[in-house]
Amino acid sequence: MQIVNTYVEITTVGAPIFFFKDDEQPYGFLCQWYRSRFTDPISGLGFSCAEQYMMWNKAHLAGDEASAKAIMATTSPRKQKQLGRDVQNFDVKAWEKIKLEVVERGNYLKFTQGNNGEGMKMGGKGEPVALKRLLLETGDRELVEASRFDRVWGIGFDAEQAMAVPREEWGQNLLGVALMNVRERIRKESEGRAEVIEDEGLGNT
Repeated sequence: MQIVNTYVEITTVGAPIFFFKDDEQPYGFLCQWYRSRFTDPISGLGFSCAEQYMMWNKAHLAGDEASAKAIMATTSPRKQKQLGRDVQNFDVKAWEKIKLEVVERGNYLKFTQGNNGEGMKMGGKGEPVALKRLLLETGDRELVEASRFDRVWGIGFDAEQAMAVPREEWGQNLLGVALMNVRERIRKESEGRAEVIEDEGLGNT
């Protein structure tokens, strides 16, 4: 199956991976609310989750620095989302042009810097695993935000409903698209580094 969007053409293989809540296993780490700290080298700010990064960018774009500061002052993804909805002087058209790029960049930072340590439940077993590894382990399967409440970032259905309706009825799934773009970028970067290491190894023989 091919998914066409503004940035790349993605070919998916196998059954879709549905995700929604950050505490649902095994794919809660795909959620915007999943807690895993990362730093944006451009702004120099540290973020608690991808949702905070997205909402801070909404406020920053609008020039609403009061909301931007409030978003950074809370670690609650729910509160961050609400503050993002209440941004003053919000320019919908300007946001539409960059929203996918913003969410994609936030998730790239999240998955290249973070691990699942903060998202693990108390008493969980094992050592923290890099989020990059978890994302790559999804292979080429389609990543689908199964949100009944969102037809833009999600599909407008939960996982059970989604399997019972024609795909033509699904929403845009922009979060899934952003995650698949990030997965492909990380995969290519990993393959590139592996090739460099291999070439350097050959040069030393």
